[in-house]
Amino acid sequence: MLSGKYQSEQAELDEKIERLQSAIATESQNAANAEKWIALMKECVNPTELTAELLNTLIEKSQPVMKKGYGLHYCSSFCPVF
Repeated sequence: MLSGKYQSEQAELDEKIERLQSAIATESQNAANAEKWIALMKECVNPTELTAELLNTLIEKSQPVMKKGYGLHYCSSFCPVF
């Protein structure tokens, strides 16, 4: 009886570990993407002129998103695409 309970608890803990490791990996990727986005935006802050390269970068890294209650809009500061 104790052995069965132990095995059940161990299986639950193994599943929880897998879920937490997956969440950590996702958050790590999100953090890396945010760092890339910050670096990219630092290049785009206070431009003296709007060059084709800058414009293409801004368009490429912006994406349309649906936001509840707001409909379709373009997100360029909080929705990086990498």
